[in-house]
Amino acid sequence: MDSTSRPPRVAILGRVDGVVTEVLRNAPTPFDVRTFAGLYDDYAELRDFAPDVCCLAAQTFREHDLGGVRLARAELGSFRLVLVAARELESELGDLARRAGASLLLMPCTTRDVMATFDGARSEPDDESAFLDIARGLADEINNPLMFASGHLQLLEASFDPTADRDRASQCRAARKALEKIAATMRTVRTLGQVQALRPPLPRILLRDVIGDVLEAVDVPDGLDVALTDELRDAELTGDRDLLVRALGEFCRVAGEIVALGNPATLTFSRTEGGVLVRLRLVAAQLGAWETPRSFDAYYLNRVLRGSPHGLALFLVQAIVHAHGGRATAKKGKGGELELALELP
Repeated sequence: MDSTSRPPRVAILGRVDGVVTEVLRNAPTPFDVRTFAGLYDDYAELRDFAPDVCCLAAQTFREHDLGGVRLARAELGSFRLVLVAARELESELGDLARRAGASLLLMPCTTRDVMATFDGARSEPDDESAFLDIARGLADEINNPLMFASGHLQLLEASFDPTADRDRASQCRAARKALEKIAATMRTVRTLGQVQALRPPLPRILLRDVIGDVLEAVDVPDGLDVALTDELRDAELTGDRDLLVRALGEFCRVAGEIVALGNPATLTFSRTEGGVLVRLRLVAAQLGAWETPRSFDAYYLNRVLRGSPHGLALFLVQAIVHAHGGRATAKKGKGGELELALELP
C-alpha cells in the first residue's frame, strides 16, 4: 500500500504534549500515530514503521542532532520533522528548525494549529528554502531579457503591413504567447519565494478587498458566483493580500477549466470560528478516478484533466494557505464530484 492510499504515519519521539497525539488521532481523516522512546532508542521499530512525519519536543533536539536526522532520513525515506516548543522559544529555535528542515509547533496551541502544522509539514519539500532562493534569483535574471524580447516583438509586429505581412505578424503573436507562458512560470517561482519567506505578524485585510482584486486579475467563468453575502461584507482575514489573491484566483481558474469542459462549478464563502471557509465544488466525468490524497500534489490536476505534466494551480493554493496557518482539504463524492475547501484565518 502506497502513501496516497493509507493514513499518514506520524512517529511521536519521546515526551511530547499529549494534546498533539489526541488531535491527530481524532482528526476527520485520522493519522496513524505511534509513540517511540526517541529517534535512536527504538530505531529498528521506527524503521519498520516508516513514518511520514516525526514529531519531538524541541528542547530535546539540539544542533548535534542535525547529522542524525539527515542519516535517518536517508534510511527511513525522507520523513518530515515537527518540533514542539513553548511559544516563547520561537525566536531561539527558528534558525535551528530551518536548518533541520523542520516545522515548529508552538505551545499552547489549538486543534487548528496542530492540523495546519502537520498538513504543512507533509507538503513541504526538503531544502525548500535554499532551492527557492536560487530559483527566485534565476526568475529575476530571466525576467528583464524576457520583457525586452516581448517588447521588441510587439514593435516588430506593429511595423508589418496587415495584408502583405500577415503570416509574419501571426508568427510574432505566437512567439509572444510563448514568452507570456514563460513569464507566468517566472511569476509562479516568485510567488513560491514569497510564500517561503512569509513570517508573522501579518496584517488584517477585508475579504471583500481580496475578492475585488481577484475579479480584476482573473477571467471568472460565466455562472461562477463569487459575490459575498451581506454577512461577509465585513469579514476579515489575516495575511498577505497579494498571496491570498493568487490563491483564490487559482481556485477560480480551476473552476474555469471545469466549466470550459461543460460541467458545473460552485464557489461559496462562510464564516468560521477563526476566519473564513472557502468551498469549491466541482463535477466532471474526468474527476471520477480522482485520488483524494493527491488533490494538492504538483501537476496532479492537469494530469487528470489533460494528461499534461504542467501547472501548479492547487499545489500553489495549498502552499499559500499553509503559509498563512490555514488548511486546504479535499473530499470526493459520487459521480465525479469533488469539494476543495480552504480554511483561512
